[in-house]
Amino acid sequence: NTNTNTNTQTLDRFGLPPPTIDDVFPPLSSDVSRVPMHSKRCPHDFDKDEVANAMKNHLGVDLDVFDDRGYSIHVERNDDEDDDDDDKNAKDEIQKWKLNLLHKDPPVFTVENFFTPRECERYKSLALEEEDRFAFGDGNEKKRDSAVKITSPTFAASSISKRTSTTWFCRYEMVPTLLAKVQRLLGDSGG
Repeated sequence: NTNTNTNTQTLDRFGLPPPTIDDVFPPLSSDVSRVPMHSKRCPHDFDKDEVANAMKNHLGVDLDVFDDRGYSIHVERNDDEDDDDDDKNAKDEIQKWKLNLLHKDPPVFTVENFFTPRECERYKSLALEEEDRFAFGDGNEKKRDSAVKITSPTFAASSISKRTSTTWFCRYEMVPTLLAKVQRLLGDSGG
């Protein structure tokens, strides 16, 4: 009479235990400070000194790119088809980046208008074109310049259910606008 262990651990396709929520989102240790923004402050208010202080021990944003209200000093070239002089000021304001500090430590930022609407559509189309190529049967071979789809598990802390997340990876040569904008946003890193 052999005794079989009924508590066998499930393994993934690589023979490893599946990731837990702590593997994906490790808890922060007590030495990591957590400093939220002031609750009475509007998240879109901008204080350049506060932003600089939040970034002092982290990878920084080049604050010289932004004015004292958090708007970029450059204006994105509007590549839309109509370019009336009457709408130029409105279009310029829309095409400026807006830096927002959401959390002080660790610093969490948003950059509104980082991409123009046309750029957003172009980058979304990189993934959609690749997905269509496989859906319609002409995607048997991976092209060197194609986007790569990665589906990965994610977990909700308050739920026992699992869901998946999809990420598209694009080669550098496919995303020159993104690289140029990131370089402008971060400034010269000395590399």
